[in-house]
Amino acid sequence: MDKNFVVIATSLCCVVALSAIGTSAIAKIDPSAKPVKAAKLEAEFATKEKKFYAMPNQTKEEQDAVVSEGRRLKQLDIEKEKLRRETDPDDEAHFLNDLTSSIHFMAATGVVELKERAGREQNPEFLEQASNRVLSAGPLLQKSGFYGPST
Repeated sequence: MDKNFVVIATSLCCVVALSAIGTSAIAKIDPSAKPVKAAKLEAEFATKEKKFYAMPNQTKEEQDAVVSEGRRLKQLDIEKEKLRRETDPDDEAHFLNDLTSSIHFMAATGVVELKERAGREQNPEFLEQASNRVLSAGPLLQKSGFYGPST
């Protein structure tokens, strides 16, 4: 009786271990599994978020339900972001946008400083430098409204 129990327990542990190893091995071998799962999580998050914002919260019970649903939604968002970082560790989707906005901010700050200095020192040379900087920065500054020196 004890030998049968040991054999059954050992075989059950082996089956569980092999299934866990097999699942992780398949996920490592199949690179398309993570993006598919990420897309599913994204869709699930969008639907649950929509339901969350439509939930009533007038009574105490409704408020408690909203709080608990909010916690579940936050955990789902954390899981979704972890998976997104695993599938795209360099975050190429957002990198160009971040880089463009950083360049825009640095160039715009320099133009503003030159304009302020020209006003303080009453020196048109700084306005000319600001105008040249706007022209060299090109479309990034033109989007923000820095077209040239103010007269």
